[in-house]
Amino acid sequence: MTNATHAVWTLIGKPKTIHFDKVYGWLSKRKMTYVITAIHSIVSLARILMERKPSIVYLCYNQGKIGRLISFIIVYVAEIAGHQVVIHHHVYGYIRNSGLLEPISFKGVSSSVFHLSLGQSMTEDLIKNCHIDRNRISSLRNFYAIKTPDVIPSQPNKNIGRTEITFGFISNITIEKGIGEIEWLSSMIDPHDAVRIIIAGGCNNQAVEKMLERLVANKSVNIEWLGPVYGDEKAKFFSKIDCLLFPTLYMNEAQPLVLIEAASYGLPFISYNRGGIVEIANLFKSDAVDTRKQFLDSFNNFIFKAKNSPRELKKQRMSRRSTFIKLREIEIARLCAFFETMQQKLD
Repeated sequence: MTNATHAVWTLIGKPKTIHFDKVYGWLSKRKMTYVITAIHSIVSLARILMERKPSIVYLCYNQGKIGRLISFIIVYVAEIAGHQVVIHHHVYGYIRNSGLLEPISFKGVSSSVFHLSLGQSMTEDLIKNCHIDRNRISSLRNFYAIKTPDVIPSQPNKNIGRTEITFGFISNITIEKGIGEIEWLSSMIDPHDAVRIIIAGGCNNQAVEKMLERLVANKSVNIEWLGPVYGDEKAKFFSKIDCLLFPTLYMNEAQPLVLIEAASYGLPFISYNRGGIVEIANLFKSDAVDTRKQFLDSFNNFIFKAKNSPRELKKQRMSRRSTFIKLREIEIARLCAFFETMQQKLD
């Protein structure tokens, strides 16, 4: 279960906020075997059919072809059983390259099915490529999924203004997620700039692990690899850096939680433009770029600002954190209102 989906379950489970009997969810992890997926789906279908009182069926739509087909089977069965279906879209792959499956399948389901998108750009793509009625789509950005960290507003960035400028990269360490771009970037750093890069995340690939070892061993650039970080260690990671690097090459990227998490600490980010990332970048005065040259330019521009305008960056960090807090409250209210509306349709 993803962090975002877990947050949905946590929020809608509060009896003072949402009033309905049960919410069913079905997710397939990316590396889940077909056998486990099939068993999970059969159990979900059985639970839906056994529930006689109409309930809300919350479905996190799968991106794989077989998973998407099973998702539609669950949708059809839930509708036949008289439940209210809510489909939450979390990836862009099948939306921007939908083929025939989504347009045909979404047209075949009842008009009572509602959809949750991650933002305006995803909403427009669902309408254009999947032929979903605009009135059946509600936008719900991922801000609700990130807790507001304990950061002292009066000291928004202890790092900026020091001689050394620290960038961070946190992810599952893969080529797809951008570690190769970090290696390239490290080769482009001006040796006269006092720059440090902290890398955090697990690695399950020997070739990539050797790349990390080379990066750390390279004395011309100050690079540190922390390995996987969670909880307090993850908070320490964000507190140590001045800017987050996110050069993702993942084509199905939608609205990465790590970018919103960085914003919750007031941090700017530099990312490749994938999915709905540019919407988040515009909200938090960050950069979503298309090419390596643009990424390097943004990287060097931040170094220049950190050296020459540290006070302005501190103000921006405070503003960025305040924006996150406001947006989180808005999205939580929208989430609660949405599911209250769904429940009213069942009453």
